[in-house]
Amino acid sequence: MMAESKTFTARCHCSNAKLSFAVPASSLPLTSHTCHCSICRRIHGTLSVFHARIPSPPTPDPRHCPSLTSYRAHPSSDVLRFFCSTCGSQLIALAEADQHWFVSTGLVEGGDETVFEYKEAIFATHAVDGGLADWLDQRVTRKWDTFIGVGESLEADAWENSKRRVCDGERGSVLHVYCQCRGVEFRISRPDYASTAFQQLFPHLEIPSVNLASRTAEKDEGERTWWVARDPSKYLASACLCTSCRLSTGCELTCWASVAIMFITPADGSPFKTEFGTLKTYNSSPDTFRRFCGTCGATVFWHHMVERPGEIDVAVGLMDARTGARAEDWLEWRKQPPSFAEDAINKKLAKQLTDGYMRWVNTK
Repeated sequence: MMAESKTFTARCHCSNAKLSFAVPASSLPLTSHTCHCSICRRIHGTLSVFHARIPSPPTPDPRHCPSLTSYRAHPSSDVLRFFCSTCGSQLIALAEADQHWFVSTGLVEGGDETVFEYKEAIFATHAVDGGLADWLDQRVTRKWDTFIGVGESLEADAWENSKRRVCDGERGSVLHVYCQCRGVEFRISRPDYASTAFQQLFPHLEIPSVNLASRTAEKDEGERTWWVARDPSKYLASACLCTSCRLSTGCELTCWASVAIMFITPADGSPFKTEFGTLKTYNSSPDTFRRFCGTCGATVFWHHMVERPGEIDVAVGLMDARTGARAEDWLEWRKQPPSFAEDAINKKLAKQLTDGYMRWVNTK
């Protein structure tokens, strides 16, 4: 008798790219992992990727799908990644040496905790400051610079000692931001919320460091102030669990920094435009545009052209902050739970990330 199996479908946001794969029922849930290496972060634009190795090749073969673009991080890499050419969603990766396929769990329909169980955080020390690995359950094994299932685990003390501490003296005046292939590259300058130019661009915006003596939870939720940091030298960052972000990036959690466009300069020094370098645009919902690199697939920007024309959300995973992946020398992380947790398919993972994020951010 043949073993019972279940067939799953991974689908991107625009549904132009779709893959199916079979899993023996006895193999569920599939052991899953987050990867925090610099390559994964810069290819996805997120603080980590969320992957699971599938036991059989997907169909159709991604190498022959016209809706997918393939990308190899460097000539000697044996990992070939595939993203949707239309919306930029990172669907799947192939480790060619052993022919292992790794699907982005956030794209799998019905991919809840009975299908994917997160057990490892690999290349955790690449984040430098702990990154998203700090928000995972303590039962998730954190690994040094090693692949899945190999290498030593980091005990709690060793994990804490591996992280670089944020130091005010390390603050620079320019933040370098770029995708893995560097087809999209730009600089962000320190904000100047009190400047005449900023206040002319946002005449009705209340600035916590300028207009408000204190910032209450109610003010933090107000539409006029919610995207501006309390610290006048930083930008406000937040985490999102919404369906749109998950299907557009392939990742269960996406982190954004809200930046006024006037503080962004492309690497060549030209004025900011909605498309520059290798950027491609995807209209994910009315008046809302996501922009990604057409070469490596990295998510770069989220932009609501009507509600917030002068402000744009920048993918935190692309920031090259010397203090680490969370860019704490540049970002003030919002002291609110990741948004749209109700959209999550894997409720167990979403709760783990939400609880971990709130534990961490409340120490700041």
